Amino acid sequence: MWRQLGINYVRYSQIAASATRKCLKKGLKKDVEKSATATVKITPWENGKPVKKD
Repeated sequence: MWRQLGINYVRYSQIAASATRKCLKKGLKKDVEKSATATVKITPWENGKPVKKD
């Protein structure tokens, strides 16, 4: 289905997740919104080794 639409699977799953979140009841929306956030840790590298922040 997603291939016929000309999008990749990741984009398709993002659209499906967004539609699902919009259909939730108000009480459940808050819980889902909290878990939908992503945490990213960025580590800078120099000369093939991670650089520590002081």
